[in-house]
Amino acid sequence: FETSLGMYLNLDDWAAPCHANSIKIKQAKDPAELNTFAHILSNDAQAFERYFAEIVEVYHPNDPIEFYVGYANGKAVTRGLIVFYAGVAGLYYIATDPAERHKGFATEIQYFLL
Repeated sequence: FETSLGMYLNLDDWAAPCHANSIKIKQAKDPAELNTFAHILSNDAQAFERYFAEIVEVYHPNDPIEFYVGYANGKAVTRGLIVFYAGVAGLYYIATDPAERHKGFATEIQYFLL
């Protein structure tokens, strides 16, 4: 008996609302970009650095996981990742720098990922 909750959205019938596109979203592919991804929201910077340092060692651009960072005025302010598996996409690690919250950045990256 399954007790986990999840959300489902059929993207064939969905259109994202228009947004101001106040951020530039870039896929993080190299060690420096993954480090930026890790530090946008980090309660334990050293743990995140170790974790993403290990990811860098095994990550390949053709993997079914993609990391993204959103930049506002050149500053990394939000992040999110998407995982593709069995015809389904999962969104994870959507977060915004605490000093940059309530500006719609997480909403923008979430719509981008969808």
